[in-house]
Amino acid sequence: MIVAFPHKPSLIGGPGSFQLLLEKKLLSEKHTIVYAGDYHTKTPDVVLVVGGTRKLLWLIKLKMSGTKIVHRLDGKNWQQSIISDGLYITCKSRIVNWLIAGIKVFLADAVIYQSNFVLSVWNSKKKLNNNHYVIYNAADIDEFRPVNKDLNLKTDFTIVCVEGTVNGIPALNILRSIKSFSVEVYGNVSKEIFRIFKQNPQSNINFKGPVSRTCIKHKLAGSKIFLNLETNPACPNSVIESLSAGVPVIGFDSGSLKELVGDAGIILPYGKGNPWRLESPDTEEIEFAIIKIKNNYKYYSKKARLRAKRLFSLDTMYLKYKNILFDL
Repeated sequence: MIVAFPHKPSLIGGPGSFQLLLEKKLLSEKHTIVYAGDYHTKTPDVVLVVGGTRKLLWLIKLKMSGTKIVHRLDGKNWQQSIISDGLYITCKSRIVNWLIAGIKVFLADAVIYQSNFVLSVWNSKKKLNNNHYVIYNAADIDEFRPVNKDLNLKTDFTIVCVEGTVNGIPALNILRSIKSFSVEVYGNVSKEIFRIFKQNPQSNINFKGPVSRTCIKHKLAGSKIFLNLETNPACPNSVIESLSAGVPVIGFDSGSLKELVGDAGIILPYGKGNPWRLESPDTEEIEFAIIKIKNNYKYYSKKARLRAKRLFSLDTMYLKYKNILFDL
């Protein structure tokens, strides 16, 4: 099989991680990977569009030649309409949404949603494609493994956050609400949050900056809890990698978080705030949730690892994608 992607995998972010994992499995079974513009004689059997692409003419040409198109969908761009990022960023995010919707409706032979939440976001008012599937992201569970057997919870216990960018009032208030535990935050930090913490520092919150993919597993090693800061997450790789590493997850019920975590952590009610308006969740119970997991750490850690094996293994994800790509 010749499988085409519009772009090479990005160096940062979840879509790039997904594409790298999938390409690795395809290559291991001797399939050929090509990208838009770098093949000359053979037409791809199938194209997998990860999110969106501006290479519409390339897709249309392949569609007309009989190549099947599979569209993997993430969540919509929506925060730009709430956060004051300027007219240009707001308009750009809406154009990207329209572009993605056009590929989904007019070009895709099959659509894969990262979670049931993502499916509901893209199809609240429109008819579903005939060929649609929900396939969760995955982690290499042989690479992300629990390593907390010999650690002392009293001295080695840490709260970890791994985000692409930490921004918005919900993330700020979640971090501010934690007083009794050390928190390590990995990822870029918005100017607003950086300014607030610079003006009023909180010694237990440590901003570590962006972290490479190869280092994430080391940051998750030990007796830790993963704290989700993202509002309405689509299907965050960092959550799945944490579960694979036996790291329980705490967060607030928005997006796909409850769907992914299940009993492998504690998902608190969001409260009266509206996550779609980036209103703050009710954070009063978050430290009680941390204490509950800490006091039953082995139980939650085991639950996390078992859930990852059952739902988020790379082999499971690859088999589902392969069946769709090859059946088309």
